[in-house]
Amino acid sequence: MICENTLTDIPFELDQAEIFRQWQIDEDCLDDIGEFGGLIARAQATGRPKGLWREFPLRTTGEETAEIGGVTFRSRLLAKMLKGKKRGWVFCITCGKESDALLDPADPLVSWRADELRMRMLHAARLAVENDLKTQCRVAKVISLAPGSGETEQLWSITALGDLFALVGGDFTARLGVELTPEYLMLPAKTVCGIFVESEHDFQSCMLCRKENCTGRRAAFDQSAWNVVNH
Repeated sequence: MICENTLTDIPFELDQAEIFRQWQIDEDCLDDIGEFGGLIARAQATGRPKGLWREFPLRTTGEETAEIGGVTFRSRLLAKMLKGKKRGWVFCITCGKESDALLDPADPLVSWRADELRMRMLHAARLAVENDLKTQCRVAKVISLAPGSGETEQLWSITALGDLFALVGGDFTARLGVELTPEYLMLPAKTVCGIFVESEHDFQSCMLCRKENCTGRRAAFDQSAWNVVNH
């Protein structure tokens, strides 16, 4: 029996007052309040963040290779992260293609604001999927890694997305509406695919990335963590 779940009705809340503070919108600027308040309202009404997780057996086969569901992936970081683990959960989380309607190609500022709202939907999807997985599989804590994370191919090549999509037999597209282009771009853009594994320690792939001014950063660069992976 496959241990898995698909979540397509994930609740989320967009706090207009808090968002306006972040966007530094003055309460006296009625035009901005009207335009962006309407954008937030549409996002709340039409947003449909989604997620899917599925359990697979794991096996580390070398210093730079590991198997997920019998498929070999090449990554030094992945091999270290999966060492000693017997099971993991391939996942995909997305803001939902419904939110594409919030983008306005003719207005870059509106599209930028819309993408920030879509990031909040993605965050809600991530929390919901993690909590659902931990509850159903009775694990206290998980860490994750996604192809393309970090700044170098040493972590996990973006091309691994093709194999992860194949592992779930097309369900990321059929159930979540997520598409993978030949250039390994996932659509909608605010989508993440990777693997969760049980762990007692904290880890974020951001810890291995020196890129600055990243809106999705969840942890600061950690030189000691980088040294462990690359030596």
